[in-house]
Amino acid sequence: GLFSMLPYLPKMIALVAFFYIIAGAILLYFSKFNIYSPWEMGITFGTGHLLSYSILYQDIKKIRSNS
Repeated sequence: GLFSMLPYLPKMIALVAFFYIIAGAILLYFSKFNIYSPWEMGITFGTGHLLSYSILYQDIKKIRSNS
């Protein structure tokens, strides 16, 4: 979803999209060892959401300071 919204969001959101791709690949790699933990998903999505929030918040602050 983030890759499809890149034209409408700040360019730094691409880092979050790549984070999700890399984290997903790592989680898929470790799933072949039958290591299933809800903490893995929680930490992954929590980190991604915090990154998204910080990027969007900084962009809003920049827009408000320019007006």
